[in-house]
Amino acid sequence: MGKKEIRSAIIRKRKELTQEEILTRTGKILRSLCALPQYLDADVIYTFVGCKGEVATTLLIDKAVQDGKKVAVPKCIGEEMVFFYIDSPDELRPGMMDIPEPEPSEERRAEEEKALMIMPGLAFSRDGGRVGFGGGFYDRFLAKHPDLVKVAVAFSWQILESVPTDEYDIPVPVIVTDEEIIYV
Repeated sequence: MGKKEIRSAIIRKRKELTQEEILTRTGKILRSLCALPQYLDADVIYTFVGCKGEVATTLLIDKAVQDGKKVAVPKCIGEEMVFFYIDSPDELRPGMMDIPEPEPSEERRAEEEKALMIMPGLAFSRDGGRVGFGGGFYDRFLAKHPDLVKVAVAFSWQILESVPTDEYDIPVPVIVTDEEIIYV
């Protein structure tokens, strides 16, 4: 199955999820994620903002802020993804493709190289392969920031036998699902 077919199948499945199912599965993912040394050791968390059937990372944002961590979320500016600190998901507004984004401001721009990156994806494989939406935003960002600690979060049904990857795709070393933690 190619990336296009994988994207279509996963998006179709995400549309079938109820909000209750998303929150239940997200709770399991967050319990596992927040017990990881990568999370416990991080002072700064870079995370995507889950929407449209994704893991509900607004719950992670609230938990990380309660735990005294600085949290930054992305805004797409042209072909570049830039992270900005927020104190609450309430600060987010609909942005590119209706994805909640922060208001850009130079004083809130996150530029730490020692941080935990919580990654999204449509599908993953056990060898760290990842299929996103195809814009390349995360791969370009991570290529420029190779020292970030990377952990992906996904629902268990997003783990496939294999996913096609290209030479510029950056593998994910840890994937946390509602059923297991996969170490690549």
